[in-house]
Formats: sequence, C-alpha cells, structure tokens
Amino acid sequence: MLEIQPAKAIHGTYDLPSSPDLLFLASLIGCASGHTFTISTVSKSDLTESIKICLKGHVEIEDNNNQWSVKPIENDASVLLTIPQGNWQYRDMILFLGLGMNKTVLFPEISDQRIEKWLQQANRLGICCKTVEIENAKALQYKGFSEKVLDSDVGEEDAGLLLSFLVGARKKYSFNLSSYFLNPLRQIIPAFGFSFEIKAINTTEKSDDPLSRRLRFLKSKKKSDVHQKPSSAISVDFTTPVLKKPAEITLPGDETLAAVLIAAKCLIPKGSFVLSNVPLESWSTQILTFARKAGCKFTIQENRRTSFGVSGLVTLQKHDLNGRKMQCDPIFQFTSSLPAMIVVACFAQAQSVFRGLEDYRLDTPDGIDQLESCIRTLGARHGEMPDGIVLEGAKLIDGFDLNEALPPNISAAMAIAGLRCIGETSVCDDMILRRWPDFSSMLQSIGEFRTKGARSERRQA
Repeated sequence: MLEIQPAKAIHGTYDLPSSPDLLFLASLIGCASGHTFTISTVSKSDLTESIKICLKGHVEIEDNNNQWSVKPIENDASVLLTIPQGNWQYRDMILFLGLGMNKTVLFPEISDQRIEKWLQQANRLGICCKTVEIENAKALQYKGFSEKVLDSDVGEEDAGLLLSFLVGARKKYSFNLSSYFLNPLRQIIPAFGFSFEIKAINTTEKSDDPLSRRLRFLKSKKKSDVHQKPSSAISVDFTTPVLKKPAEITLPGDETLAAVLIAAKCLIPKGSFVLSNVPLESWSTQILTFARKAGCKFTIQENRRTSFGVSGLVTLQKHDLNGRKMQCDPIFQFTSSLPAMIVVACFAQAQSVFRGLEDYRLDTPDGIDQLESCIRTLGARHGEMPDGIVLEGAKLIDGFDLNEALPPNISAAMAIAGLRCIGETSVCDDMILRRWPDFSSMLQSIGEFRTKGARSERRQA
C-alpha cells in the first residue's frame, strides 16, 4: 500500500520515463516492417518486461542498457500475439496491427461486448475476421480484406484502425478522412520508411461568378465555419519500406504519468515544478487542454524531437480551479488522462461534465462505474449519464483508503488526490509499481508534505 500525506507544495524537476504504450506500438510496427531497428530510452519496469514476453516469437530483442536492438522473425501465422494485461492506450490499434500481420490476437480478459464492437469496426472497413477461443480466452483471427472503395469518408477513430491494419498487412491504399488525423501513427509510420501522405481536400466549388465568390466569402466568415473540420485524402504505400539505414526510434515520456503529475500540480499550486520529456503532440495533451479550461496557467517549451513528434518542458503556475465540460472524442486520446482530469474536477469550483464515454460501458468491469466508484471514495457529488459523468467539486475532502488494485491511470490519479486531502490516504499500488517502480520515491522527491506535528501547531496557533 502507498501511504500519502497531504502536501503543501510540489517543486523541483522530474524527467518522465519513456512511454510503454508507445514502445509496444512502435515494436509491432517495426515487426511489420521486416527490418532490424533500435528503440532507445526504454524504461525498465515489469510492464516493459511483459511487452518483451508478448513479442517473443515475433522478434528477437537484445536489451543493451535501456536500448532495444530488435530483429523481426519471419512471419509465422501460427504464433499467437498475446496482449499482456494492462490498460493499453493504443490497444485497438495494436489489435488491428496484429490482424494485418495475419496473427491470431489473444486477450486474457476481454468482454463479449468489446469483441462485438471490434468485429463491427473491422466489417465496416472491409476487414474480415472471426472470434476463436484458445485456452478459455477470446481471440480474433484474420480471414481476409476487401480492397473496395469505402462508401463514405472514414472517421478519425476508424482511420487509426484501418492504417494499423494496412501497415501490418503491408498494403497500398487510399481513402478519404472526415476529420483531422491526430494520431501517433502519423509520426511513427514514416519513421520506419513507409510512404504516408495526407492532403487537404478543397470542397469549395470554383466559379468566376462575382456573386458566387461573394457568397463563399460571407460563408467563410460565419462563426460556425471557423471550427469546421476539413476533409482529407490519405494515400499510403506500405508494401516496401525505404530506409538507407536501420530505423532508430526514440520515445517521448509516459503520457499517463505526465497527466498524473500535471493534475498533481493543478491540485497543489504552491512551489516551482518543471516536468520534462512531456509528449506535446495534439493526441497526447488532453490533460493540458482540460487544465487550461479549468483556469490553470502553464508554459510549454519544445526542446526535443522524438519518433512520435515533439516533447518538452511544462511549467505550471499558481491558479484557481474551475469546473469545465469535456467532450472525450476520440476516446483513445483520453484513456491515459481521464482519471486525472476527474480528480482535478473533484476539487474544482462549480460543475464539470465529461461526455463521450459510452465506449467505457463495453469493458468488464464497466469503465464508467469504476470512475464513479472513485468519485464516491473522494466524497464529491456526482450524477450518471448514459455516455458520461457530471460532478460537483468540493473544497475539503478527507483522506481515504483504496484497497482495490485498479489500472495504473486510475490508482495513480487517486494517489495524487491524496496530496490535496486533509487527512492521510492509502492506495493499493500493485498496478502503479508494475508500470512505475519508483513512483513512491518520485512523490517523496517532489513533494513537501504537511506533518502531523505541523498541523497540530497550526491548530494551536
């Protein structure tokens, strides 16, 4: 159990360890490329060891002082791809990568509802697969791909799944996208030498008629059109990667731990704290979007380019917290940070609303029920919606005991909630330590805590 004292300040600097989720994603894309590659700045943990075990039979890994030298093994469809237990942020993309590589993808624990959704998504994209049962666990098996022109533009979530499948299958393909493509695949796929091109589609009708031009001009000035998402054309050629030398992959910091520590600083504004190696691409910064809306002030400095885009420093300043509304779409962008956002909202003034969470209902246990249980533990007022959560923040919350081994994004968020509580808190840290073995010592190094003696002296004063 992790014992947490209330904190009066958070200060110092902390360099984030690398992301195990992006490590897993990059390893499988590299495996699909068929060429040797290296991944640097790999952080050691039980979770990264489970990734190595999962990849056994698919690649050979030589671990040299936090750098992996990886050599793909000739593709053998009979070798299972068993996804380790864990709250993988890019789980769906990893699944479709495996299907594209003609692997049978096995999940130790998965709900029938989740399997059914995957089958529906695959069918919508022309991917044929079926469910099989292996050792009392559910698995998905690839059967074929219909290379027909899709009936309509592909949404952002489906685009990530389709591209994952295509790179696994090493295919050439083109399709239209109905939104922006804010996804880690956009940066990492070209890093392995694959051709990946996105072009904006101009849907405006050309005309020399002055009246038509004037109408188009007036339409462009309307507020509703300012935030309109453009349509794009995506063309990829994954048949043969073109590289002059083996790919050298560098990883940014762990986006889940970044969300937890940014939330911690939102709760404890006193002290000067700098967080480094933070992934700063749009798909990984939802916690900063929420913090800004809630009234937090911060500065960002980009200082490093990784294979997944830019990373850098984040410094948060003193502020007041206010409740806000968040539309969590696409949902994979919020997997790592949603529990931390909810913890911040529990201490914010006024109401916060989180929508677009209906996908969480497909998991076992129910993802929304898990989050609401944590809100009840904190003592904040909340209400349930079919697709989300509404809650009212509270200024004072007592310390609590959380004995259940919850996923690390939830249990770590609850741990930092203890920093703001007015009493002692204990949190089961089994899943936290599996991902971040130094989590407890890290909190001790950046936190300045209120002792029992100090609290007694203040009461006497």
